[in-house]
This record gives sequence, structure tokens and C-alpha cells, in this order.
Amino acid sequence: MGRELIKENIPELIPNFWGLSNKLSVLVFSLRIKKGMTQNDLAKELDVDPEVIYRLEGGSKEITIGFYEKVLLTLGLSYEEMDELIQ
Repeated sequence: MGRELIKENIPELIPNFWGLSNKLSVLVFSLRIKKGMTQNDLAKELDVDPEVIYRLEGGSKEITIGFYEKVLLTLGLSYEEMDELIQ
């Protein structure tokens, strides 16, 4: 639904929107590895199926910004650090 709204109403945002999910997926992967966690470990922390973490790290367009936020907070990033890293 969100993708369709963007495509229809603000198509100029599409490249930036998709680019953000790629940046966030790389960030999640890097932080997870740095903490010595497996995808299964992170999935357990978040109480989700490991497939969700697999899709998230693969840059799936179906992952919401809110879920990325939850994951990054779980991995120890503050809101300030998130803001700096995605600029």
C-alpha cells in the first residue's frame, strides 16, 4: 500500500525511498555482525520469525521504517546515531 501511494502521489521520492531501505539493511547487518549475533539471535530478541531478519537484511521493500527503528534500537543505536548514519 505505501509503495503504491508514493508511486501515485510523489513519484520523485521513489529513488530516495528505495535507497533508504538499502542503507538501513546494510546498517542492520553491520551492527548485528559487530555484536556477534546471528539472524536467529536477532529474531529472538525481536520476537519475529528469522525470515523477517533475512528479508530485512536483503533490502526488502516490505519492511516498514517503524520496524527498522525497532531493530536499530534493539541493536543499541540511539535516535541521534540513527539520524547521523542515514544522512
